[in-house]
Amino acid sequence: MKIGLYITALGAGGAERVVSRLSSILMNQGHSVYVILSETENMAYPLEGTPIDIGIQSEKSMYKRIAVLVKRTRALQRIKKSESLDVVISFLDGANIVNILAKNKNTKAYASIRNHQSSILLNKSRFGVLLHRLSMGFLYRRATGVINVSKVVAADVGNLYKIPQHKLSVLYNPYDVAMIQQSSLEDAPRDFQASIEGKSRIICSTGRLQHQKGFWHLLKVFAQINPGESRIGLVIIGTGEHDTALRQLARDLAIEDSVFFAGYQENPFSIMKHCDLYVLSSLFEGFPNAMVEAMCIGLPVIATDCKSGPREILAPELDITGSHIEAMVKASFGILMPPLSSQEDWSASIDAEELLWGKELRALVNDDMLLQEYAKKSVIRAEDFSEEACYHQLMNIIGTK
Repeated sequence: MKIGLYITALGAGGAERVVSRLSSILMNQGHSVYVILSETENMAYPLEGTPIDIGIQSEKSMYKRIAVLVKRTRALQRIKKSESLDVVISFLDGANIVNILAKNKNTKAYASIRNHQSSILLNKSRFGVLLHRLSMGFLYRRATGVINVSKVVAADVGNLYKIPQHKLSVLYNPYDVAMIQQSSLEDAPRDFQASIEGKSRIICSTGRLQHQKGFWHLLKVFAQINPGESRIGLVIIGTGEHDTALRQLARDLAIEDSVFFAGYQENPFSIMKHCDLYVLSSLFEGFPNAMVEAMCIGLPVIATDCKSGPREILAPELDITGSHIEAMVKASFGILMPPLSSQEDWSASIDAEELLWGKELRALVNDDMLLQEYAKKSVIRAEDFSEEACYHQLMNIIGTK
C-alpha cells in the first residue's frame, strides 16, 4: 500500500514518536510510506520513507490561521492525488482537520486521536465545549475512520462526537522493546550520575513539564518520604512551561537537593535504567508512552487511575469504563492510585490525595519483594505492545474499511 502519515510537526512528543515508529514499521513490511509535515523545524525523531514538506508555517492570528488551514488542505489534496496515496493517517487535531477536509474518493482519510477528549475540555466554557463538539463531531464523522489510542479514548470519542461504532477502532502505540533495552545500556549523562551518588533509591518520571502531567503533585508526594534522610532521589525527564515553577516548588519543599531535572534527553533510557520505580502523576492521558517504555526496561510502575491508559495497561482485569478507584490497587502489572486534582496549587501545602499517595509511596520504595515482582511483570506486559502486534492491528483497520 501507499500510506501517508501526516502530522503538523515532529517535535518531541508522544504522537510524534509514534509517527516515527510507524514509518519504520510500515517500511520494513514493504509498504511505500510518505511522511507529510506542515513544518520541518526542530524535528526530534528519525523518519523512514519519503518525507514531504508542505512548508506552510503555523500562525497565531485567527485570520491567518484560517488561511493556513486552507493552504494546507489544498496542499494535502495535491499530494494525495500526485502520489496516488491509498490512505492518509493524520495525528493530532490540526492535522486531523486538514486530512478530513482534503478527503477524496480514492484516498482513505483516517484521523488519529491521542488523548482523552472529555478531560481536555474540562476547563472550557459550556459554549466552548458545545462549539467544539459540534464542529469536531461534524468533521470526524466525515473521516473514513477514527483511530483511537485506547479503548477508553474510543468510548469517549464515540460518545462525545456521536461517531458511529463502525468508524471507531483502537491502535495501541508500538514499542521496539529490544531497541529500548539496548539503548538503556549506554552511559547515562555525567551530571545525572553525579546527582544520584549516595542515593539508595531513585524514582523516575518522564513527560513534558505542563499541566497535564501533574508534576507539582509528584513533588509534594515525593517530599513526604523524607528524601534527604532516606537517601531517595527523584529524576524528572522533560522540558516545558512549568520548568521554572517546578524548580521553585522543589526549593519551597526543601527537596531541591534530592530532585534532578534532566531536561530533554535524546536517550532517556540510559537514565531510566538506573532508576528503581516509575511514577505517573498525570491528570489525563491517551496512552502513556513513557510509562510503557519504562516497563520495557523493567521498571515497576505506580500510576494515577486517570483517563485514559494506566488502567488499561496495568489492570486489564478491571472494567475500563468503571469509576475511579478510591484507594491503592495492586493490579496485575503495576500499582494504581486514585486520580489527582486538576487544580494547580504551587504552594507547599499538601492535600488529602497527596497525603494518601505519600503514604503508599513510602511503603512501596521500601518493599524490595514487591518492587522485584512488578519489575518482572512490567517486562512481560510490555511485550503485548510490540511493533508486530501494532502492525497487524493497523492492517486490520485500514485494509478493511
